[in-house]
Amino acid sequence: MKKIVLVMVVAVFVSVVLLGGMAWAAKYRFTFISHAGEENPFWAAVYRGAQDAAKLLDVDFMFVRPKEEGDLPAQLAQFEATLAQKPDGIITTIPHPEMFDAVIKKAIDMGIPVICSNTDDPEGAAGNARLAYIGQDLVQAGYFLAKKVTEGL
Repeated sequence: MKKIVLVMVVAVFVSVVLLGGMAWAAKYRFTFISHAGEENPFWAAVYRGAQDAAKLLDVDFMFVRPKEEGDLPAQLAQFEATLAQKPDGIITTIPHPEMFDAVIKKAIDMGIPVICSNTDDPEGAAGNARLAYIGQDLVQAGYFLAKKVTEGL
């Protein structure tokens, strides 16, 4: 699991650098803004993997998340605050179909690449300006799980 998380985080950082057309000459700053609360164990593993990747790539990395699980207004406010810091790239989750569209577009317009991880806009790339999505197809995963559960009925 740790290896998968580390590979995913490294892929995110490399994607942001490549998509942003940046060179490795300077130390870059990346921020991951999640919808998950501070107590979520899945995101604790992602955080540790991201910290390891940041060390390997010699970049500054900040992981931002709300205190409470799913506090989307707090996540949105954290995204706005992150824009004021002008990082070199943002990785985020999109847990609401429209709430993050404007702020993601604002980041892209500012020249800050945004990649989505874990939860994407239901419309994918057509739904907002994010540059890429890294994660599973949650609709397909739900369909597969429901199919497996109902096989025994």
